[in-house]
Amino acid sequence: MSITSHSVRATGLLLAAGLVSGVALAAPAAASDSSNLQPLPNISVCTKGNYPAYLVFTDRGGLATRVAAANGGCASLYLSGRSSEHVTIKGIRPNGSSFTVGTDTFDDADGEHITVYGTPETNDWYAA
Repeated sequence: MSITSHSVRATGLLLAAGLVSGVALAAPAAASDSSNLQPLPNISVCTKGNYPAYLVFTDRGGLATRVAAANGGCASLYLSGRSSEHVTIKGIRPNGSSFTVGTDTFDDADGEHITVYGTPETNDWYAA
C-alpha cells in the first residue's frame, strides 16, 4: 500500500469520526425546548483576593449577584433594560461584615467582567 492510500484512508476515518460525533452533539440541542434557554451572563465578579465578593445594583433596588468565593470564585448575572447603571463592588471580611471595594458604571449592552484582588485591608479591583 502506498503512502497516499494510508493518507486517504486516515482522512476518511477522521471525517467519519467527525460526522458521528457531530451528530451526537447536535441531537441533544435539537431535542431541547428553546423556550427554556437563558441568556448568557453579561456581568460577573471574580475573586483573586482572599475575600469573597459580590456586586450590588443600586439602580435596581439593591439587586445583587450571589457571593463569589475567595481565591478564584466567580458569580455571574444577566441584566437588560438599562444602558447605564451604578454597580457597587462589595467584599466580605472574615467576621462576616461587608465593605465597599469600589463603584463602577455598567452598560448591559457591552457587558463587564469585574475582578477583585488583595485583602480586605488592601483591596482593589479592575474591569475588563
